[in-house]
Amino acid sequence: MRQLKEIVPPECWRDKWIEASELFQQEDRKGALAILKELADRGVYGAYFEMGRIYEQGKGGVTKDLKRAKACYETLLDLGDIGARIALVRMYLDIHNSYGDMRDYSKAMELLTPIQSLEEPGALYALGLIYEHGWGVQSDRSEAIHYYERSSDAEHVLALMRLGFLLMKQPSTFFRGVKLWAKGYCRHARIVWELHGSNEDRRLGIYW
Repeated sequence: MRQLKEIVPPECWRDKWIEASELFQQEDRKGALAILKELADRGVYGAYFEMGRIYEQGKGGVTKDLKRAKACYETLLDLGDIGARIALVRMYLDIHNSYGDMRDYSKAMELLTPIQSLEEPGALYALGLIYEHGWGVQSDRSEAIHYYERSSDAEHVLALMRLGFLLMKQPSTFFRGVKLWAKGYCRHARIVWELHGSNEDRRLGIYW
């Protein structure tokens, strides 16, 4: 779950947030969800993001429910929550074919367009993927490299690996590409080890 400093719930609800966070860490997501629903009803809007995350993943006594996850994230869009915006992009791109019939490249691009100027690594990485593979747009290698470079500058390691991979395809940049790919691979392995196998980190994939 997000840290308190990122949410800043009203003082009277801080203990509840901490309790929900502890239950989440203990894999009692059903218990955490019950508390988060109470907090959301009381106006702690950050709780919607965590509810969406729980519904998106399932586990810990909670059945995976992508429609509820999507609804939770959408609740936060009007409040300018970048994390919720990127979570929806993740669902619409559906890179790993795990979101059923939710894939919609045009909606993903619509969500990404307003935040292209921000140095948000997950969003920039998503844009790189879109232009590299031509998802809903014309494939554009130079545009993909542009976004991967910006994302890797913000410490996104998969963007660094994709950047290296694209550069390896050209003889003039082959050795630079090999160097960048290897650098990204080593960083990726270290981060995943630090996270004990989890891939939920804003330096990995499309996460916030």
